[in-house]
Amino acid sequence: MKIFLYILMMLVVGALTPFQATMNARIGTLLQHPFYATLTNFVVGLAAVLVLLLLLRPEIPSLRQVASLPPYLYLGGLIGVMLVTSLVIAIPRIGATNALMALLVGQMLLAVLIDHNGWMGVPENAISLSRIIGAGFLLTGLYLVQRTG
Repeated sequence: MKIFLYILMMLVVGALTPFQATMNARIGTLLQHPFYATLTNFVVGLAAVLVLLLLLRPEIPSLRQVASLPPYLYLGGLIGVMLVTSLVIAIPRIGATNALMALLVGQMLLAVLIDHNGWMGVPENAISLSRIIGAGFLLTGLYLVQRTG
């Protein structure tokens, strides 16, 4: 049952992603630069996280804990900027479907490798024939949705 709730959560958030990406793209168009849309996205996100932290009041990590994090983990923030900015640039040019399908395929292909190798502490889940077929379906889907006719 627990896995069902996690999958449901990710389906809901995944369903909201095209709205978020399209809204950010619109902000970029209206403010005439993709970085203003990215900045808006992260400022609003920061405000939302601060409100959640104030409401939930989790224990604050020590400076020692923060300093002991492997430096590569901070790249997640840089990747977030790349993700939001890339969608802001791509959606007005190729549409939400093409942009998000390409994003999804890229995510899935690397996720299969991350799971297979157990990188960054995720549970190992070996590449299997069904995962290869699933990735193939996604690649086929990308091809089909980007066709214009």
